[in-house]
Amino acid sequence: MAFSRWLSKLRGEPEGDTTDHSFSLVLLLRIPRHLTEEAIQDAAETAFIDTLEHKGPDSILALQSDHITVIRAGEEMMQVVQFDTAYFQDRYTTAALSDDPRVRDAILEHTAWISVDYLTGTRKKTERNRVAIYRLLAALAAALCGIDTLAVYFVHEEKVVPCDDELIQRLEYFDSLSDLLRWHANVLH
Repeated sequence: MAFSRWLSKLRGEPEGDTTDHSFSLVLLLRIPRHLTEEAIQDAAETAFIDTLEHKGPDSILALQSDHITVIRAGEEMMQVVQFDTAYFQDRYTTAALSDDPRVRDAILEHTAWISVDYLTGTRKKTERNRVAIYRLLAALAAALCGIDTLAVYFVHEEKVVPCDDELIQRLEYFDSLSDLLRWHANVLH
């Protein structure tokens, strides 16, 4: 059984459901960064330790195999994927879709990416739960952002936001998606 079908069954989604449930944040990086399992575990602890109901030695767990790290934080499951290649297949065409020079530069200049993807947990991946899911993803993304992070791509929203201190603060604390995406967000269509 394919991983995605297995995951859909785990989530309780009906078979043949074609709804886009891709709640992911992608960090566009200037240079490749290879995060170890321990580094991702530390980032997850930074991101989630204050929000977990049951805290203990195994309340947050990261397991890495090659370029994919699966994270369990309480009842929630996420993954961090790392690749040393451009995220967008045609960077020039994608960059041309934006009127913000910082977004265009980030798309053109990134050479690697790290995604933070919601897999499963107490929240089904529905529009109604979108803000709660993005809070989890955003907290982990904020902990993983570094000086090499050019922008963050909100996959489901099709928005690229240049990475700066203001974005990192918004990733850590926001009330609504419009609050999170209100500045410098460019839609890619």
